[in-house]
Amino acid sequence: MISVITCSISPEFRAQLKENIEQTIGVPFEYIAFDNRELKYGITRVYNDCAARARFPYLCFIHEDVKINTPDWGKIIVEKLKEATTGVIGFAGGTAKLKPCSGWISLPEFIRQHMVQHDASGEKMMMDKNPEKENYSQVICVDGFCLFTSKEIWEKNKFDEENIKGFHAYDLDFSLRISLDKCNYVCNVIDIEHYSPGNFSREWLNEIIEFHNRWADILPVYINEPSLKKQKSQERIAERFFIATLMVNNIGDPDYIRQCLISYFIKHPVSKKTFSLIKQYYDYKKKV
Repeated sequence: MISVITCSISPEFRAQLKENIEQTIGVPFEYIAFDNRELKYGITRVYNDCAARARFPYLCFIHEDVKINTPDWGKIIVEKLKEATTGVIGFAGGTAKLKPCSGWISLPEFIRQHMVQHDASGEKMMMDKNPEKENYSQVICVDGFCLFTSKEIWEKNKFDEENIKGFHAYDLDFSLRISLDKCNYVCNVIDIEHYSPGNFSREWLNEIIEFHNRWADILPVYINEPSLKKQKSQERIAERFFIATLMVNNIGDPDYIRQCLISYFIKHPVSKKTFSLIKQYYDYKKKV
């Protein structure tokens, strides 16, 4: 019933994930684990190749450092995937994707998630944001550590191998494309753990910039579109949030961040927030 697909670089994690699925899924499944240690294909190619040979009508694209704790979760997911309007289901996502660069979190207020996240030190935190107290929260973009969809929908919206060669932004591109025709969701009724935090890097930044360039004519996309005035305000905050994120995580380089800051300053020259961002930049430069 469900073809579970993972791009693997760890035999230990690969075996642990298979055992976890066997003990919890509750429906017939096949486990397609692609050993990518030698070939080092981009994740879009791995996922498309594996999905093409999947035998079942429903697909689960999942990172190998994941553990699902809810018994019979396969039955729960399949029931939702059978709805004609359902596109992609995951466990973290955003109710809007704005024009300014970002990952799936354009702004914190858009976050919907239900998961336990482990950090690099082994500490874990319950990440639960479901203000409407729904079983499924509708979102635009979905975090790629776990993605459920039907094989039929994947066949019409395959991962973009032409433009995405690495391991970032594939989830944004895939889920955003599907959101234009279907409803994507964050599932709040299945408990899941993710054992590695997100990887902010130069490669991540480059993929995010390219993603936004490709989708520039479509963005922003909302679940509930606000007034134009509100949109402009959100985009200003999101742009500032992105620049601050680059500095906090030391992503890119000072020259690129400086260019972003100049662009922001030209658009918003007289603002306490702008001057605060400039101060943060000079503090950042002292550290790098």
